[in-house]
Amino acid sequence: MYASVETSDASGGENVRVVDFRSDTISVPTPSMRRAIFEAAVGDDVYGEDPTVRKLEERTAAMFGKEAALFVPTGTMANLLAIMVHCSRRGTEAIVGENAHGFLYEQGGAAQIAGVLLSTIRNNPDGTFCLNELARKFRGFDVHEPDTVLVMVENTHNMCGGKVLPLEWLEKLATICREKGAKVHMDGARVFNAATYLNVPVSRVIISKNVHSSDLSHRLATVCPGEMEAGVVDSSGKGIAVKVSARDWTFARIVVYTNITDEEVELAIKKIRYVIKEYEKDL
Repeated sequence: MYASVETSDASGGENVRVVDFRSDTISVPTPSMRRAIFEAAVGDDVYGEDPTVRKLEERTAAMFGKEAALFVPTGTMANLLAIMVHCSRRGTEAIVGENAHGFLYEQGGAAQIAGVLLSTIRNNPDGTFCLNELARKFRGFDVHEPDTVLVMVENTHNMCGGKVLPLEWLEKLATICREKGAKVHMDGARVFNAATYLNVPVSRVIISKNVHSSDLSHRLATVCPGEMEAGVVDSSGKGIAVKVSARDWTFARIVVYTNITDEEVELAIKKIRYVIKEYEKDL
């Protein structure tokens, strides 16, 4: 993409005004950005003592509706980390569009560093690909084949003209991957652009999933930012943590016994309703 592009001084002197749309990598910090960088509180991130990084990660996790976030300096590194997390064994396979940035422009890091085979599928002009073809590409049913454990998408899609992936298509893709036992990774370098175009929260754009009982139990037992401000508190103003029983089930078990008071039942209902509304926002 870059090697074949000749660069030249097209300024033409004082009589020409250049408007450069080549890449966001040409951008430089504004004065307010430089001031924020200079004045930022810093610390040792290895020990979790950098308050600015922690605040960024916490804010991002909340925006995306995730349990946690990790700051990394480049999108290429983010994609590679996702591949290495989801493809935990060397020699496994990930399916990716033939025009995806992760396949074309990331120096073969999936193979070189992660030991993961990238199997390409033809991209449509809108950045999607045929889901019927996707379903046929999964491997691992024969001992001689690699296991297909990951499908990668890009939103918005750079080499398909910045196209926004349709939500309905993403949902269908996620369903196929769940049925095949595979994970989905979204390269979201421009995911906020997609959210703006679709007029939905960014948490809605990322691949949604069925709520597992263990995820629900963890969320019910956690008091998250904004929850107490929303009035999910007891009579003394304390946050509410609800413990339920959940394993590898399609349900969570709630047992009401003699030591549970009527007040505690009402508090649990308040918390459960609040958490369910959170999940409904992403449906």
